[in-house]
Amino acid sequence: MEAIAGLHQREHEQRHTLEYKLGQLRYEAQRAFEQYNEVDPRHRLVAAELERRWNAKLEEVEVVQATLVALSQHQRALTDDERVTILGLGERFPEVWDSPHCPMALRKTIIRTVVKEVIVNEDAATERLQCIIHWQGGSHTSFEMPKPQWGIADKTAPDTIELIRQMAVRYSDEEIARVLNKHGRRTGKGNRWTTNRVGAARRRSVIDGHRRPCPDPEVFSLQQAARYCGVGSIR
Repeated sequence: MEAIAGLHQREHEQRHTLEYKLGQLRYEAQRAFEQYNEVDPRHRLVAAELERRWNAKLEEVEVVQATLVALSQHQRALTDDERVTILGLGERFPEVWDSPHCPMALRKTIIRTVVKEVIVNEDAATERLQCIIHWQGGSHTSFEMPKPQWGIADKTAPDTIELIRQMAVRYSDEEIARVLNKHGRRTGKGNRWTTNRVGAARRRSVIDGHRRPCPDPEVFSLQQAARYCGVGSIR
């Protein structure tokens, strides 16, 4: 509504300027006619130049008049029904935005239509962000929010990282994830461990890993243990 009011104000100022310009041009056109009318017809070159100037002023008058007519046709006040409709759209905006029938492409179109720019300043001391949204209508909204920590720090428990470090010497990310979940360990965000999450935790902590488990010479398999002990193996 502020944008519409601002548009009407600019149109009013433009109309005022054009009306003043039209008055000036009409005066200049009248002066040009008087000069042309007073010249001696025998002075053909002078008469031709004065006539050209007069016609040029008449053309300028017509252009400004046409612009004023177009401006008058474009300018139109909102009806009461239109005002109610616009305000209703604003009140129902969350309903439309959160609707499962509103695709992401439409949300992006809405953002590009109503938002001119977003300015974000960081307060390093408090780790908060000061945000200012400049809307297309000229209004702006200011708010603060905590600085997102995504990808900035690993909040996984140190003992869990140490366990990953020890297991990564011989075991794959998939096996590490299985062991961590069996012992009830969780990620820094409280999620269950997956192969990708173990890999991400390793990379953040600069821990080398293996795609496949490496055999440990100090650990026997079931068959190796049976042979070492001289007994049979039972599966």
